[in-house]
Order: sequence, then C-alpha cells, then structure tokens
Amino acid sequence: MKKSYTKNELLTILKGHEKHITNVRNWNQYSKDNALPHSQTLISHFGSWNALKKELSLELNDYLKIPLQDDKVVNKTNSKMELLTLLKGNEEHITSVNKWNEYSKDNALPHSQTIISYFGSWNGFKKELLDLKDDLKVGRPEKYSDNELHIILDEYKTHYTSVGDWDMFAETQQLPKHFVFMNRLGPDIIREKTGLITSWSTEEIKKIIKYYFPTKPPTQTEWMELAKMKRVPGKSTIIRKFNSWSQMKFEVYYKE
Repeated sequence: MKKSYTKNELLTILKGHEKHITNVRNWNQYSKDNALPHSQTLISHFGSWNALKKELSLELNDYLKIPLQDDKVVNKTNSKMELLTLLKGNEEHITSVNKWNEYSKDNALPHSQTIISYFGSWNGFKKELLDLKDDLKVGRPEKYSDNELHIILDEYKTHYTSVGDWDMFAETQQLPKHFVFMNRLGPDIIREKTGLITSWSTEEIKKIIKYYFPTKPPTQTEWMELAKMKRVPGKSTIIRKFNSWSQMKFEVYYKE
C-alpha cells in the first residue's frame, strides 16, 4: 500500500539529500536506490518541482527562471542548447503538445509554450531534438583519403587558378570542390601545389564547423582537440572571423 505523507514529514525525510534534488530524472534514480519518495509524490504535495526546491531554499531550474517578454524568450540564443540537452531522453513523450504538457507538468519540465518560444514551432523543436546526438565523434566517412587529394592537386593543378574556376571544373569531372581541399589539407598545401593564395572565408568556416559538428556547436576545447588531428581553421581564426565564439555559434547554428 502506498504510504501517505504530510509536507512536514517529506521535508524531514529530505533533509540530508538536498544535493540530489537537482532535476526530476536524477532524483527518481537516486530515490529508487535509497528508498525515498518518488518525484510525483513530492510534486503532488508541493505543487511543482521548483516549488519543492524553493521550500528547501535550493536553486531553481534555470529554464524556469528565464524571463519572458512579448511571448519571446530573452537571451534565446544562449539557452536553446541548454533546453535541448535538458529534454534529451524524453523523446518518446514528445508527440503532441497536449500530451507533452501533461507529461511536463508531472515531471517538472518546460511547458510547450516555453519550448515553442525558443524554436518557433513545435515541429521545429521536435526536429532539432531528435537530430541531436549524444556522441561527440568528430568527422564523417571520407570519400577521398588525404593522399588521394594530394594526387588530384598534383594532376589537375593547372585548373586551380581560382576557387570559382576550380569548383566549375571539379563539378564537370566529379572531383572534390575547393571546400574539401580547404577542409582536409588547408590553404598552405593548396598554395604549395597550385600557387593559389587563399584563406578561410566565413562561409567555408561555417561549412567546416557543421561538417565536424553537424547538430550542436563545439566548445573551444573540443575544437582545439579537433585541430590537433585535422587541418581546420584555428580557434583564433574563428574568433577573428566572427568576433567571438558565442557569435560563431549563433551564426552557424541558430541564425535563420
């Protein structure tokens, strides 16, 4: 038989466990392992997960503290990825708006209106969440090896007179376009083999970043680790092109 509690009894039981009262998912795992009340029991007594945390003088979940203005979320760009990360693992409940609202209420998760204010539409949110991958494996299967790219440059270097000329020629011959050589070999190798002096354009950098991190922006540390293995624009080059790392993330992933 399910045990009935008063609010004061629950507050007494929770003493000493405050550091584990972070979000519903973490608490449910912890409470299961330690024979403590389930989150739904707590929510039914306190009204919401954040109300419980407030009662215990704990920091509230960030997504519920974000200010709204004219039905739009302030600082949307900085918090969009945080919302995607927060909601990862709840995909099976992300069906219709009504079903999500019932589930989110029981599990202290953001309401559909909050989510839509970030992503523009419910379907837009669903697409971004379902596309998000947990693994941070960089790179994709390569059609050409680096050695093959060197051979192509040696054989066809007379056609590499400009980026536009090369891309037109490459399309007719089914060869890699300039972006591939910039991405894989870098401007120094292109200049050494063809004499063409080129540098990373903003659009090329955008493509390269999305090539290696297709669904979510890399941290500066992740990018520096990638740069040790691949000939990609350095962190300082990216910051110089976009003025800041945060602006790069906005331009590459969020700007419509």
